[in-house]
Amino acid sequence: MNPQDLKELGLETAANKLERGQSLKRKMAIAYENYRFVSPDIFDRFGHALLNKTLRQTQWPHEINYDKLVFIPLAKYPHVPPPDCLLDLKKARDLQCFDSFEVAKIEAVVERKDPIIFGIIDGCADKFCVTQWDDDVKIEDILKEGEG
Repeated sequence: MNPQDLKELGLETAANKLERGQSLKRKMAIAYENYRFVSPDIFDRFGHALLNKTLRQTQWPHEINYDKLVFIPLAKYPHVPPPDCLLDLKKARDLQCFDSFEVAKIEAVVERKDPIIFGIIDGCADKFCVTQWDDDVKIEDILKEGEG
């Protein structure tokens, strides 16, 4: 039975579910036929390899730097891709198999250890210093004498 017949019988939710399933099947068939694909476990593998390859300890004992693969929604990407990539993007849009696009790029990450734990109360804008450790940042670096 097709979705329109189900809608005429009053089965809106079932019809919509069937339409979504058919649409997903069509989009996936087009995408798998025309493009190489990367599964989440391959992205994870690449991410771990990139981390291990680029992991750097800085002079600050509680800070590390490494490269990471990040995904930026195309609408928020601040640069214009090369003309040949714009043509490829147009072709992909014309196939109507993708719901959105992301730009994947390698970005340097600076990660600092967590030296302060703050308590939070929903509805209260203040944060409450519960404990701190190491020398990354201390509550005394944030608050002046007599504050808080």
